[in-house]
Amino acid sequence: MSSTADDRVAFYRRLFYITLFSTLIIKIILAAAIPITADEAYFIEWGQHLSYGYYDHPPLVGWILWVLLKFGNSTLLMRSPAVAMSTIIGVGIYLLLRSYDQARAYLVAVLYMISPIAVLGILITTDGPLIIFSFLSCAFLFRALRDNSMKFYFWAGVCLGLAFLSKYFAVLLIGSYLAYYLFSDRNRDKTRGFVLLFLASLPFGLINLYWNYTHCWDNILFNLLTRNHGMQLSWGKFLMWVGIVVYLVTPPLLFYLMRHRRELAARVHASELKIFVYSSAIPFAFFTVLSTFKDIGLHWPLSFYGFVFLSLAIYLSNKELVTATKFMAYFTAFHLVLVTVGLVMPLKDWNFTKQYDSIVFTERNNVLWKDMMPYAGKYVFATDRYTTSSIFSYLRNQHVIVFGVGSYHGRQDDILTDFRKYAGKNILIMTKSTPPVPDYAPYFRSIRIRKLMVAGTPFYMVFGQDFNYQAYRDKVLKWIMTAYYKMPHWLPHGPCYMDVRYGAH
Repeated sequence: MSSTADDRVAFYRRLFYITLFSTLIIKIILAAAIPITADEAYFIEWGQHLSYGYYDHPPLVGWILWVLLKFGNSTLLMRSPAVAMSTIIGVGIYLLLRSYDQARAYLVAVLYMISPIAVLGILITTDGPLIIFSFLSCAFLFRALRDNSMKFYFWAGVCLGLAFLSKYFAVLLIGSYLAYYLFSDRNRDKTRGFVLLFLASLPFGLINLYWNYTHCWDNILFNLLTRNHGMQLSWGKFLMWVGIVVYLVTPPLLFYLMRHRRELAARVHASELKIFVYSSAIPFAFFTVLSTFKDIGLHWPLSFYGFVFLSLAIYLSNKELVTATKFMAYFTAFHLVLVTVGLVMPLKDWNFTKQYDSIVFTERNNVLWKDMMPYAGKYVFATDRYTTSSIFSYLRNQHVIVFGVGSYHGRQDDILTDFRKYAGKNILIMTKSTPPVPDYAPYFRSIRIRKLMVAGTPFYMVFGQDFNYQAYRDKVLKWIMTAYYKMPHWLPHGPCYMDVRYGAH
């Protein structure tokens, strides 16, 4: 290697380590400064109630948070897995690529670590474990294919199983693996290895299957049916997905990919890195088709995002990677400026947004809780939605039930709360919306409503005396059971907790 090439590699090495530690520090600061979100609080409550399954998704994030809660419940501690995740993936990208081209390995790793998704991805959600275990699974599979190692096939399967226990998008990784196997050269050792991989992942799928069988098929019905009603063809949704792809991959990288489009197939076929191309291209193709009739969330493709960067090592020159890295640095800096401005803005300056009441609740829930505390022991505390109940439950270390129909999201409270226990008790319901009397009066002997003003935003406390469980069961709980717990007749199942508590619907 020439002296100039050595100097370039040394520069990229310094850049890699500076990026590694500076982005980690930025993520730690953001994780400590940004208030906990409702969804994060919801998942933390999973950790407070350890189970081998939860309503919305498989259980892994709850298990991780259960362990962390043994050491405290600070926001930074709860977010520590998310803070570490992109750093681990950045190091992993370098380790996977260094034997091919060390300079390029440093550049691709830096490019990933300074992306907005990597720097700002500090929230603890079900996507976090999915992202890291999807990456580890594919990394182990790459090593298995390169070294013809049954050990790495096994660990690829274990990580695939853990990814599946995080979120069902892991199924797309399974599809990617199958596509790679079918469209690449095969031999007996590779076949044995893929069989071992899928066998190693199977126990994790069986855990989830058994939980669903004994819990009304909750998260399978939620993900396949409940959240997918009313889908129809929409080019607007497709264009939104195109926008997400442009945002995630960025215009310079898309431009360079288009520039090399004629040699893409040949380069992929000749590269040992092609498993990463399959593991990004198959899921992105699936989301493209799905986007014609369903909204695709920005977070949906993130578990396959790292594979996009690994694929760049096949297509792009070092000069192109340097140009893309410069753009990414400015792009992420712009995001950080916006976040900083948002953090230092006075609360009242957010009142132009539709989410102002939610922002006020997140920032000033201590004021609301202080108003509720004189009634502790006299009333059961509740809110009318899982978002506010989850934040109260986390910040105040006390479970706050969800009263009313709620939404199709966040129905873990159906598992945690047995309304039979509250028959005849008083319930205090905190709500951000003006409470219509007919929505509450039938379920209590009497009610009164108190209005609170916090930072110019109205909140309401509904004081319900002598809870009428039977009326609530006949109207609210029966509706919930019909809307969210109506299982197909052909689906075998164990006793459903909703039927056991409230009677078959």
